[in-house]
Amino acid sequence: MRYLAMSAFAVAWALYGQPQPGTGAAWAKPVPFTASVSGLAVSAMVSGRLSFDGQLLEVVVESCSVSRPEKFDSAAEVGPLWVSIDRFAEDGQVYRALPRTSDESTYGSTETLRPGQSTTVPPFTIRIPVGNIQLLKGDVLAFNIGVKYPINGRVSSGTVPVRSREPLPVLQTVASYCADEVMSLGKSLEAGWQITEFCQDSAGRRRTATYFRPATGASGKPRLIEIADPVANVIYRIVPEKREATRMKGWTTGGVFGGVLGGIIGSIPGGSRALEPKVTTEFAGVKTMEGLEVYGSVRTTVYPSGYQGATQEVIVIGETWYSPAIKRTVLRTIKNSRTGETHERLENVRLGEPDPALFQLPAGYDVVDAR
Repeated sequence: MRYLAMSAFAVAWALYGQPQPGTGAAWAKPVPFTASVSGLAVSAMVSGRLSFDGQLLEVVVESCSVSRPEKFDSAAEVGPLWVSIDRFAEDGQVYRALPRTSDESTYGSTETLRPGQSTTVPPFTIRIPVGNIQLLKGDVLAFNIGVKYPINGRVSSGTVPVRSREPLPVLQTVASYCADEVMSLGKSLEAGWQITEFCQDSAGRRRTATYFRPATGASGKPRLIEIADPVANVIYRIVPEKREATRMKGWTTGGVFGGVLGGIIGSIPGGSRALEPKVTTEFAGVKTMEGLEVYGSVRTTVYPSGYQGATQEVIVIGETWYSPAIKRTVLRTIKNSRTGETHERLENVRLGEPDPALFQLPAGYDVVDAR
């Protein structure tokens, strides 16, 4: 068969998240898109136009070509092709809006492409019902191509995402809530916890108050409070103990929840890279945490003995539970056979607008402008 094809209808529920009341106004006119990828198992270029009537996202593909790069020594079995709306979380992970849940979301067959060979997909249209799903600014359209080819004596299979260069033209939707971010410190659960009280309002203002709680249960005063205000275009970093505040004009997004995982996991000693780690990712299901619907994934990485100088095999298992409603990771657990176990989680999640006073500089503080 000389082309890859797609169904005319995708699965409606799959944008992972509790239904929200309305996704926004219809677009005034169709929006052109271009999606491309190169340098992977296949290269591809897809272009067309999108339209949205407030309930249905229509994807009209006018041009689509797929090729197997010449740098490969073997042919690849390519296809089928299916659509998704992808969302980028703050920890850098990508979450699929339309996972491949049934035969209805994919239609067609595969084709074998030799190195340097290409194929063209005839024009097609997909209509995705999203009337009860909340699209967020930054969501992108993606076309996912199944690929299977031999490598090192075994068959490698996977999916190559071809994402649009521009995000969907939807208005920013910011979840309003407060929660406690809890992170274990050290290589054991007895080492203590870092607690960050986090609040965000519908305007995108954020407030974090961080303090340390030893494992004994004693709590201390906040070590640092940060207020990031995109409306006023300013960030305040407040040290309560000294009653001092640093003001930085020119607002930028502050990092939240998960920014230190690289250090927690622990690096593998330097050395030879002859042996590569084996990585597998599994969908862990859907459940409720803190009153939120969350989607789980488990990523297992096995570093063989000898990898970068390691004297024994190292296994790292990361389990993540993500909430689309607040666009945050609610629970992350890392089990490392070399460095121990660490946890990050959200507790005491309260949905709704926080008190506006939380985003104001407290009275009686000495303010210094950062240079």
